[in-house]
Amino acid sequence: MRLSISLLSCFFVISCASMQSAQPVAKGRLQSNLASMDFSGGNENGFLLNAKIEVENTGNALLAIQGADATLVIDALVHVDGQGVRNAKPALEVFPHLNKALQGSDSTRLELAPGDKKVMRVAMVLPWPDDPARYEEFAKYDVFMSTLNVTFALDDEVESVGYNHELTVPKLPNIKLDEVQVSRVHGSLAGTLYVSILAENQNAFPIELENIKWNIFSEATSLRADGDRENEEIVPHTTLVFEESVDLASAELSEETIRSLLSAESLKYRSELEYTLFGKTFKKFFEGEEQFPL
Repeated sequence: MRLSISLLSCFFVISCASMQSAQPVAKGRLQSNLASMDFSGGNENGFLLNAKIEVENTGNALLAIQGADATLVIDALVHVDGQGVRNAKPALEVFPHLNKALQGSDSTRLELAPGDKKVMRVAMVLPWPDDPARYEEFAKYDVFMSTLNVTFALDDEVESVGYNHELTVPKLPNIKLDEVQVSRVHGSLAGTLYVSILAENQNAFPIELENIKWNIFSEATSLRADGDRENEEIVPHTTLVFEESVDLASAELSEETIRSLLSAESLKYRSELEYTLFGKTFKKFFEGEEQFPL
């Protein structure tokens, strides 16, 4: 009888212990998702890149996130032709200055109850090359393939996750000398030069052109010396038109030079436009020939 009671007691103790160990431990669990990653502008250091990461507590207890550190590696640059065919090249093969990962962090402390979702934001900078003019070569690519690694600091551990993402390459303004016309009056003794310049912003963020200067020459004759324009802001995905007119009589040209220019069958010209974008100076060169009407 004592043996039966003892066995029953052991069974009860073991059963209770088994029931206790089977109960789940209350713990917060992190689940994350890269909600978006886009360029928002630029400065003297490069183009500004913002990643928005959605975090969710899928556990059954409070989850505290102390912050997040992120690194982004540009893996490849991609051309996409008119038929959608993609041609990718390793990024470092084309631009060695991309050998360092972009870095950013969000030091915001978050507390998530079970089922809660919140957003963390990480800012990074895509750096200019040593010679900013080389960025024009980079901007000829359409997209770049990247790997974003994010490490979350939790109360008692760290958790890392990686995302593969494609980004549209931020562009410099697409500037074209659209039209050059010359009107002749008074038997080719006077005339006016009309110039139209197009500046297209292909980005999803606004850009501002500063310190705009341009000139135009015919052979060695200056028709317009470097002249400043007001700063111009170009909103996303739009084209700004600069229109200029130059009275040749006020261009400090001799009467003989004006007569020679305007009595020809055409005007050969070359032009230079200089501007500052995000603290960096860029130049564009144009040349062409304008036929005079008979």
